[in-house]
Amino acid sequence: MAGSLAQLAQGRQLYRQGKTALAMSAFLKGLEGTLQADAQAESLYWSEVAELMRAAGQFDRALALHQHALSLAEHAPCPRCLARLGLAADLWTLGEADASRTMLQLALRHPSLTSSPVLLEKLSRLYAQQQEWLLALDTLEAAIARYQNEATAVASCALALLQLHAHVQLPERLSVAVEMMAAHLPHLPHAAREIQIELAQACHRLGRHHDAAMYYQAALQLESQRDRAQPKPRRLLAVEFKLQQTSSDIEIELLRHKNAQQQEQVLQLESTAFRDELTGLHNPRYLQARWPELLGHTRLILMSLGIAQFTQLREVFGQDVAQACSLRVAQVLQRCQPVGSELIMHSPSEFRLILLNASRHDAEQLAVQIAHAMAQIHAGLAEDLTLSIGCTQLQAGDTVDVLQLRADLALYLALRQGDAEIVWEGECT
Repeated sequence: MAGSLAQLAQGRQLYRQGKTALAMSAFLKGLEGTLQADAQAESLYWSEVAELMRAAGQFDRALALHQHALSLAEHAPCPRCLARLGLAADLWTLGEADASRTMLQLALRHPSLTSSPVLLEKLSRLYAQQQEWLLALDTLEAAIARYQNEATAVASCALALLQLHAHVQLPERLSVAVEMMAAHLPHLPHAAREIQIELAQACHRLGRHHDAAMYYQAALQLESQRDRAQPKPRRLLAVEFKLQQTSSDIEIELLRHKNAQQQEQVLQLESTAFRDELTGLHNPRYLQARWPELLGHTRLILMSLGIAQFTQLREVFGQDVAQACSLRVAQVLQRCQPVGSELIMHSPSEFRLILLNASRHDAEQLAVQIAHAMAQIHAGLAEDLTLSIGCTQLQAGDTVDVLQLRADLALYLALRQGDAEIVWEGECT
C-alpha cells in the first residue's frame, strides 16, 4: 500500500502550510491512483478529502465522505479508525452528541490508535471539540512525540498545543509548549501573525512579560506591513508577478509609467504571464487575478472538465501524444465557450469553465454540446476522447477555495463513474 500513498503525506503537508487547494489536488491525484486497486488507501484519501470539506464548513458532505471511507476500510484497522474519528467529529459538529460518543468509543478500540501520530492528532481535535481539554492536551503531546523529524507537523501541533493551554492551568507544560513553538515558528510562515499572538498570550499567562511584549510587537509589525500594502490594478499586479522572475525592482518601477512604449511591454508580459504555452488559453494565474470580480456575480457555475483517458494516453503513447490531445480538446472548448464565460487551462488534463448569469439547464445543455463536439475529434486512437465534467454553483458565503474544492470533488466523482459523465457536486458520493 505504501506506493499508493505517495500523495497522502504531500497533501497533509500542504494543508498544514495553508495551501488548501493544492492539498485537495494532491488527495484527488492520490485517489485516481488507488481507484479500484487499493480500498485501504482509497479510504485514507477519502477521509482526508472529508476533513477538508469539514474545515470549509461543508459538514453534511464531510459526513457522507467519511461514511464512504469507513465502508472501504472493512478489514483495515488504521483507515477504519481514521474514518470513525472523522465521523465522530462530523456528528458532534452536527449536534449528534450521543452518536458522536458512540463512534468515538468504537475508534478507541483500535490498537493502532496509540502508535499513529496522525490518529492521535485527530483524536486530540475531537477531544477539543468536546471541550475535554486535558485529554486533548495529553493526546496531542503524545502525537508530537511520535512525529519525530516531521518539522511542519510538529509546528502545526505546537500551535494547537498553545491554543489548548488557554483552557488549562499547567505552567510547566505551557513553558515547554512555548519553547517548542518558538523553535518551529519558521515552518508555518502563513500563520506567523497568529502564532506571534498565541506566543504573546502564553508568555503573559506565564508572567514572562518581556517576552509577551516582544511577541506582541512582532505581531503588530506583521499587521502594519499588511496594512501598508496598497491595492494595485490587476494589470499592474500581473506585470509585477511576471517581473519577479525576470526583472529587477528598477524595471518594475519603470513599467508603472504610462507612455506608449511601456504600455506595449505591459500587454506583452500580460499575454505570457497569463497564458498556457501549449494551448494559448488563460492559465490558473489569470483566474486567480479574476476571482475577486467573478465572485461578485450571484449566478455563477464552475465546471471542472477532465480528459478521461489522459493518464493512459501519456503512459501508453507518451507525453507528445497526450499534449496533442490536450490541444485538440482545448480547441473544442474554445469553439463551444459561451460569450462572457471564462475558459482556463488548469492542468494538462483539466480545464475550468466559469459560466456567469447561467442556470443549471444552461450548463447541462453546454455539456451536451461539448460532448457532441468531442465526438467529432479523430485523434487516431483506439477509443474516442471524452470529457468528464464536475459542476457546482456559487453559494452564499463561498470562498474561492471552497468553490474550487467542490468542483474538483465533483470532477473526481464524474471520472469515477465513467467516461463522459457530468456530476453536480453534492448529488453523488
